[in-house]
Amino acid sequence: MKKVTIFILTMVFFVMQLAMGLSIFHFLIQLFSIPFQGLPEVTGDSLVLVGVDFGGKSYSPINELILTVFFVLAFILLCITQFLLAGSFRHLLENINDGKPFSDNSILSIKRILFRYLMLIVMTFLIETMLHFLGGQIISTSIPSFWENLINSVFQLAGIYTLYIVFKEGSRIRQENEEIV
Repeated sequence: MKKVTIFILTMVFFVMQLAMGLSIFHFLIQLFSIPFQGLPEVTGDSLVLVGVDFGGKSYSPINELILTVFFVLAFILLCITQFLLAGSFRHLLENINDGKPFSDNSILSIKRILFRYLMLIVMTFLIETMLHFLGGQIISTSIPSFWENLINSVFQLAGIYTLYIVFKEGSRIRQENEEIV
């Protein structure tokens, strides 16, 4: 049963990686189509297309173009980080499924998860802060408030760090047992 559950979770992370890959492709298409669109009219529509709404504020065409490129690049970086994060989770689950939960590869996967998740928190914080100062917001009804998101992220980061400590201790105990035998 345990192997089946881990296999299913591995497939879920694989599908997540596929979705992030498609998102990266989507944002790259948007990024490369910008030069062919010319300067936008002062309506804010180009920013709405990349998922950012400035609530009717209008910027000069060149500023709107710069903001559009910035947010598309930011979303591409977020997608790449999420793609790598899902891959690290998938590798960790594969190690556990292979019966090597406390191997050096598992510890490396958890380190990568911890680092990539921290990067995700920092990038999200920077994007949210910039949006706040510009008076905009990400268009989505499912995004929690900024502080709720930050608090949840800190707790998740603490959980991942705790997991890292447990796996590192398990690896140390495994090595001691191998030395004794």
